[in-house]
Amino acid sequence: MSIWEACHALEKGSRAWSISDHFHGADCLMRHAMNIATEFENWACVHVCFESSTEVWPYFLHENFGSVLLEIVTVGGLMDFDTHDCLRVALRLGCHIYYSDALPLPLCLEVLNPSLGERFEKVRIEVVHLSLDGRSYSPITADHIIASPRPLLPIYGIYGVDSNGLLEHMADRSTYVQARSLVLRLFPSLGFAEELTPFQGNLESMATSTRK
Repeated sequence: MSIWEACHALEKGSRAWSISDHFHGADCLMRHAMNIATEFENWACVHVCFESSTEVWPYFLHENFGSVLLEIVTVGGLMDFDTHDCLRVALRLGCHIYYSDALPLPLCLEVLNPSLGERFEKVRIEVVHLSLDGRSYSPITADHIIASPRPLLPIYGIYGVDSNGLLEHMADRSTYVQARSLVLRLFPSLGFAEELTPFQGNLESMATSTRK
């Protein structure tokens, strides 16, 4: 119903756009709305941490899902809605999302190095992605994910941080578990968490969310 209402509101507010032009009638729109709702609900049951939310899920979706969906996916793109779009919408909705190897979520963790005399004061694990030109790496942020129509390939970079805050790249891994395992072999005294707390998107500002 949220998608249905958002599309009708869009049609009402625009003389140049109509549901019939894009969906060949209201029945077609409802079929796509049902498909999207089913896809998102199944995705959310696996990836969203409902225990961390204070919202009543059905009411929250009814009030917000349709309008947020149309902010992120063009009306013409609703027919191609997929699991990456589920992540984009969930981040924009501010959902708490479990970290998993299947999702490119922002992450920036730093742990103090208690060993005196070491060259690094801290060690960082940060999720980055390769730029389009293939020449540089940038941290993955919620804004990047929401704006990207294609999934980003997450790389878990390991960095040493010196007393001046300068980073030295040490290694890359494809998952957090692998990155943590390597860090603990190199620095056994560091206390990187075995499990990550769910990442929270931001409904109000779409601001980048990182944790240290």
